[in-house]
Amino acid sequence: MKTKVKEFIYYYLRSMRLYYSFVTVVSTLAGVVAAMGRGAEWNGRVVFVLATGFLAWGVNQIFSDYCDREEDSLNAPHRAMVTGKLAVRPALMVSVILMVIFALGTAVIAPLALLVLVAGGVLNLGYSWSKHLPVVNAVIYGAAISCCAVYGWLGAGGVWSMDMLKPALWMFPAHVIMCSYSYYKDAPGDRAVGIRTLANMLPERVSLPLMTVSSMLYTVVSGFYCDFNADVIVLHILRRLQSRFAV
Repeated sequence: MKTKVKEFIYYYLRSMRLYYSFVTVVSTLAGVVAAMGRGAEWNGRVVFVLATGFLAWGVNQIFSDYCDREEDSLNAPHRAMVTGKLAVRPALMVSVILMVIFALGTAVIAPLALLVLVAGGVLNLGYSWSKHLPVVNAVIYGAAISCCAVYGWLGAGGVWSMDMLKPALWMFPAHVIMCSYSYYKDAPGDRAVGIRTLANMLPERVSLPLMTVSSMLYTVVSGFYCDFNADVIVLHILRRLQSRFAV
């Protein structure tokens, strides 16, 4: 019995792939830092928010592995849920319990952040179910990860306002293009199970520049929306003009 429990814990933790948790925790930290710039303080609630941002990645990986078993049998046949080394029902139950803990803690420290936590979870499931839609799948993934920035903002004490979207807008293009790039390694398996991505629909000489240029354009546009970057650019231009035309 003890051996089975140890094996379950081992394969559950392995399936969480926590070495990639920087993806969600950095997005969460961006929201936290933005909120601190508006008066929020470092305290115990911030620690809980960052811990949730870190572990939520792993929990969502369990749900994703369950939804993606068909394509994973080709793209990642070594994964524990595909090989049967990780029992599906107990893994899902543990994941649900952890999400309930995250939700209850969030409801206590920042009730509005609970809405964002739920939205991020729904988008994560939506990503798994939308993989047959090219581009849309990457956009949904980017939106799901960007929710972490809003969660970090509200969880750290930031107020519900348009400002909470600024760190999320900075995170969004990076995660869309990261998701799009990740499809290249899975192109053969995705094509076999009917998943449509730019990586298996267009030649690389077309899809790679398209993603890069799109991300750069979005970053420039969102930069002018965000106060910090807009201020830096405008002040730099004004200073250059002042020095150029100064008498």
